[in-house]
Amino acid sequence: MGATFAERLRSVLIGISIRTERLLIRRFTSTDSSGYLRFMLDDGSTRFLAFDEEQTTEAGARALFNYVIENYDSPDVVHAYAIADANSDAYVGSCGFAPYDDAVVECYFTINPEHRGNGFAVEATKALVASLSHLVEVRAYCHADNVAAHCVARRCDMIPLGSGRNKNPGLEGLVFVTRKDR
Repeated sequence: MGATFAERLRSVLIGISIRTERLLIRRFTSTDSSGYLRFMLDDGSTRFLAFDEEQTTEAGARALFNYVIENYDSPDVVHAYAIADANSDAYVGSCGFAPYDDAVVECYFTINPEHRGNGFAVEATKALVASLSHLVEVRAYCHADNVAAHCVARRCDMIPLGSGRNKNPGLEGLVFVTRKDR
């Protein structure tokens, strides 16, 4: 019997390390904690994202960060990765994906406020999508008011499909897609 969709994704991408001209997408390490916490505790950064209230407290954000790191090598892997400066390895933001349907994943991207406006979200998302799109259809669900995320999706050549409801958190938003083997 063949591997399941989730097993194929895990085996291909769990050791993720994607290098772009300026960035490195890699597993989170303990040195990323302070940058991650700065993002998670900034209401302006998380207002469009599907975090519950507890996850945007220091204790909740720290627990989520630790959960991701502790589960990279488990069947419960969370595909969340740090975006770091390729030269200094300094934390810039995060990106990742989650299985959505068979042969479909939902991607996400975040950039800490001090690094915004440099094209990092587009650069990282293009690289992540390129690493996934030969395997699966990649979608981005963006809050209707998150114009910056819409711009990133479009600059990554994702096709807008209009409004939709994400079945996992149940939130309404705009759906963008990059089809497998485009």
